[in-house]
Amino acid sequence: MPKGTRAYTARCIGAGTVDETERAAAYCKAYGLEHIVVDVTWGDYLRAMEELMIHDGSPIIPNEPQAYWMAKKAKADGAKCIVYGNCADSEFGGMTKLLSKDWDYDSFVERFTFLAPKRVLKNPVDMDEVYAPYRQGKDGIDFISFIAGPYAISAAGALTNAMDAVGLEHVDPYEHCCLGEPLDLARVRRGDSKYLIRDLFRLRYPGMEVPEKLPMSRPADAWLKDWEGPHRDEFIPGCAQGLTGEQKLLLFSLERFLDLLDQ
Repeated sequence: MPKGTRAYTARCIGAGTVDETERAAAYCKAYGLEHIVVDVTWGDYLRAMEELMIHDGSPIIPNEPQAYWMAKKAKADGAKCIVYGNCADSEFGGMTKLLSKDWDYDSFVERFTFLAPKRVLKNPVDMDEVYAPYRQGKDGIDFISFIAGPYAISAAGALTNAMDAVGLEHVDPYEHCCLGEPLDLARVRRGDSKYLIRDLFRLRYPGMEVPEKLPMSRPADAWLKDWEGPHRDEFIPGCAQGLTGEQKLLLFSLERFLDLLDQ
């Protein structure tokens, strides 16, 4: 990016969050960028949820409010377009846990389903239609194509919905790139995820640390520690017990979305 370009980092406020602002500041200094930190609280999440749901017509994915407040700040600062790099993971071998082995069909579906509908809903709907096009033979699955397909679309959609809701143009350069040869799974499984991008980074910025991949973090455990769970009739009573904070966040979002539909 040109020197002086504004670069935004979200920092969620709450116990247990991962603070990436110090590392981001170091890169911005090396690149000559203006670094801007956008703090996001649980109250900010609540204020953004309904607008994001109405705009997209669906419950939110947990990182949408973070992207929303960064985009809102960027627009207030006069930005016309945001450049981001979400699709690098799905295109260049960044999903290390999903790429960690050759999955059978049922195991992959179980692993990928972050919160099983039957775990929380009285009348769950079978989601097999999402996975069935990628079935191979009787028990196999083309998990690489699934990651580049449904996963990449949904992951990118979370960020684009946030930026569209604010009214900012956006571009992900990785969305227009792909590997010219099959992904080297053995290399990824040895711990060198996104190896092509990492190699290019080492060439372009010698001496700078190549960071390990971290998911976009938020202190969901702290934010929803005292939440008793959904009260709508669609949900199994007490279904939030034993869930992680991230799972509770999805459940919280779904109940809010159903409330919106009733309105």
